[in-house]
Amino acid sequence: MCNLSTQPQFLRWFVGFVFICAMIFGSAADSWALDPHKALTQYIHDVWTTSEGLPQDEVSAIVQDSVGYIWFGTQEGLVRFDGVSFTVFDSRNTDKFRTSFIHGLFADSRGNLWIGASGLLRYRAGKFDFFGKENGLWPNADVKRFSEDAAGNLWLGYSTGSEKDSIHGLVKFKDKQGQIFTTKDGLSANPVKATISDKQGNLWIATANGLNLLRDGKFSHYTTADGLSDNFISALFFDRAGNLWVGTGNGLNRFKDGQFTQFTTKQGLANNYVRSLLEDRDGILWIGTESGLSRMVDGKIESVKDIEGLENDAILALLEDKEGSLWIGTDGFGLHRLRDGKFTVFGPPEGLLGAAVYAIFEAQDGRMLIGTNPGGLSILHDGHVETYAIAGDPLSNRIRMIGQDKSGVFWLGTRDGIIRFKDGRYQAHFFGDAMSQIFGRSFYEARDQTLWFGTDAGLKQSVGGKIVPLAQFDAYRTKTIVDILEDRSGRIWIGMNHGTGYFQGNAYTAYPTAPLSVSNVQDIHEDDDGVLWFATWGRGLMRLKGDKLTTYTSKDGLFDDVQWAVLDDGLGNLWMGSNRGIFRVAKQELDDFAEGRINRIHSIVYGAEDGMRKSETNQGKPSALRTRDGKLWFSTTAGAAVIDPKNIKTNRIAPPVVLEKVLVDEQPIAPNVPLVIPPSVRNVEFRYAGLSYIQPTKMKYKYKLEGYDTHWIEAGTRRSAFYTSLPPGDYKFKVIAANSDGVWNEQGASFTFRATAPFWQRWWFIGLSLLGIAGAAFLFYRWRVSTLEREKLAQRRYAHRLIESQEQERKRIAAELHDGLGQSLLVIKNRTVIGKRMASDEEKVTAQLEEISRATGQALEEVRSIAYNLRPYHLERLGLRESIEAMIEKIREATDLEINARVALYDEVFSKDDEVTFYRVIQECLNNIIKHALATAVEINIVQTESQVTARIQDNGRGFAIADFGMRNAELETSANSQSGGFGLIGLAERVRMLGGTHSIASEAGKGTTVMVKIPRDKE
Repeated sequence: MCNLSTQPQFLRWFVGFVFICAMIFGSAADSWALDPHKALTQYIHDVWTTSEGLPQDEVSAIVQDSVGYIWFGTQEGLVRFDGVSFTVFDSRNTDKFRTSFIHGLFADSRGNLWIGASGLLRYRAGKFDFFGKENGLWPNADVKRFSEDAAGNLWLGYSTGSEKDSIHGLVKFKDKQGQIFTTKDGLSANPVKATISDKQGNLWIATANGLNLLRDGKFSHYTTADGLSDNFISALFFDRAGNLWVGTGNGLNRFKDGQFTQFTTKQGLANNYVRSLLEDRDGILWIGTESGLSRMVDGKIESVKDIEGLENDAILALLEDKEGSLWIGTDGFGLHRLRDGKFTVFGPPEGLLGAAVYAIFEAQDGRMLIGTNPGGLSILHDGHVETYAIAGDPLSNRIRMIGQDKSGVFWLGTRDGIIRFKDGRYQAHFFGDAMSQIFGRSFYEARDQTLWFGTDAGLKQSVGGKIVPLAQFDAYRTKTIVDILEDRSGRIWIGMNHGTGYFQGNAYTAYPTAPLSVSNVQDIHEDDDGVLWFATWGRGLMRLKGDKLTTYTSKDGLFDDVQWAVLDDGLGNLWMGSNRGIFRVAKQELDDFAEGRINRIHSIVYGAEDGMRKSETNQGKPSALRTRDGKLWFSTTAGAAVIDPKNIKTNRIAPPVVLEKVLVDEQPIAPNVPLVIPPSVRNVEFRYAGLSYIQPTKMKYKYKLEGYDTHWIEAGTRRSAFYTSLPPGDYKFKVIAANSDGVWNEQGASFTFRATAPFWQRWWFIGLSLLGIAGAAFLFYRWRVSTLEREKLAQRRYAHRLIESQEQERKRIAAELHDGLGQSLLVIKNRTVIGKRMASDEEKVTAQLEEISRATGQALEEVRSIAYNLRPYHLERLGLRESIEAMIEKIREATDLEINARVALYDEVFSKDDEVTFYRVIQECLNNIIKHALATAVEINIVQTESQVTARIQDNGRGFAIADFGMRNAELETSANSQSGGFGLIGLAERVRMLGGTHSIASEAGKGTTVMVKIPRDKE
């Protein structure tokens, strides 16, 4: 049997009243202090050692500075902690340090951090200063204890080596000069172990030979003769009531009204050698001893048990931080912290028989029954734990279900059947063979006093102490029955490992609709509004309101699709236990989702960081419940976890925000030094931290670079911001932070700097550049106007030549019609007249007809020639390839040219109009050769590919000089009489342009000419 400390009801009410007042009037500092009503084992215990980044596992001193950093002294350096990472200062990286062994630390009222390490050091605004012999101090001596009096004087306690050494004593340090006090000045012994100033400005000094008081410049002494338990004084502390607590090598002493009261191991102290003392904000005195931690609450001392590192190790230093957590420095077990959490846990350290809790039940008389697996039954009532185990029956000690009927009898479900429990006595196999050797899963007593039992062998019903058959449920007798609930309408709901249904009267109805009809239902809960909620294994949470079923899964924002239990806290939230933690969702969001007003819900999750020893909850019945006082209990794999939803602890302290480092192109810059960034800098990085030590990994950050960012950047938990290639200007970087409960420090931290411009962005360079650009623009304008005028003149000349060419073409056609076709028709006419006159002479008529036939044929040939020149008829009848081949053959017959031709074209390579244009390009090239080249041989190569048509025409004629000839149209049209062909080449260029292609002419005097034409296939 284990006795837990408890407080009277009035005291509990008073503490609650004080808490509410603190919340209302802004006393945020008390919102997260250690609850004195909890057992020591019920605090959250965090540990840091060398495995987590400490340089060494002995922590001899702890302070929190005015900024919010927590500092630790170790044998391997001074350590600064921001909640996430350690920064170490030692003799290797800090030139002011003569050793890395830190003996003492103190944060004074002016924001200075004082360090005892082979001399005296001060840290202020990122800079270390050393004070030694020139300041009236012993060189290389170790300062182990510090204090500050009301006048702001710093008092140093030196304690190094043996009594005969000269580096012992008390030092008053003011204005950077030390005044030394030793036994010669009245001290009872030179080794000073501690100093402290009282409200009257008097200084109390702990030495190795009694307690000393320095008042009005004179020393007085207290020893065992005055009631001290020992003359070796090791620690001093004034509580808020003005009592002086004196730690000695042989017990704790309270000095009040001139009298000493002793406390030793007989009163519960862990060890009589007291090493450190602290009173927290709730008036609880914490005592660090040579072998363990103790606390005093209302005059009673209890010591730590079952907390590794705090139960037997020497406790060298104690600190309560600004958020109410207790930091503990040990002699070799590293750094520890005790903090309060949102949950209170009951497990073996608090007296339970086992750690794995499965079933929790509130009895009619308010007792809490807790079933563990293994272990047995534990009953918690008025701070006491009573345990009941069935000796020699391990299966019966695995309790998975607890219920109570209206007669007061408890029913326990075990792996060996249903056990009846009353008046502290077990009665196994109460129902005989019908309920033996089966796994009891759930229990419910209906309004008609019928007892319903869910087992792994189906549903059982007891009436009058006997098991009666369930004919309507025969089809489900092999099912595992996990939960039973009677709703307000009288239906008895049955939750099974495959589906669910309900009894109404004697009739059983299986719920027909998936997914509820096929789900593994773990818990059925009817909330205060009469809505039914079903917790399932793997299919999410289900809501049945009337006939409408709504399912919520992780895709919709539910934290976990597996829930062992679902509770209504009566405050508008549903709470669920899962394998990954406990979470809650606002019922309004669940209702809005069911009605289609929102498409996502939000889960608030709790786990080990909130006070649970393990996040995983367990399957039992009930595995969670709301007690009559409104608290919520959950069974977990490491105890029963309790939370009060009406008073969830919230950290209302806005976290201090510090800018830890500024990096310019990866080179660190002191954040407190004005910065001007040269133009060559490309990258600027800011590293920041929020100094909250309660769940620091859950802190959120926002930052903004004024002058660059238009809005705040949501950084989440990221603790750095990065900018690259900033334009010139004045900037201010600002960062704000929120603690794990969402309380923001809107002031945050800031850093102002300037980015300078490169020379090409300076005003004089810009002015010269603008002037140069204006001059270049004017010259370009003049050149462009001149070019346009030349092109305009060339276009007029081109148009004139084009009209002239068309007129020449008309004259040529008219001449051909008159000289050729006209003469032939005239001959035909004259022969016809002569034939009429000689109609009687058959022979002469025949001769005339033959002449007429010959003239007609000649006229037809001339018509064909004229028509061919206008549009080759071969294109219509034979296609482009054969038309070009026919043209080449005709040239062969009409000239002495040796023509070697390859025409690799296919039909429909061009449109009909483009076929004529391409034909004329080839024709123009050949005509130029015939008329001007004086060539004897011509190479023609026309090839079609997937992307283009290429024509290459090369002659061995006299050629011409390209440099003299030029390629501009304006120059081409002035060369009408040249060997280049004048307007012919202009027409060639124009036709190629019409086809969307390109052409080039390569020629050299005396070495022939090559024309290359390329026409793309994809031209529209």
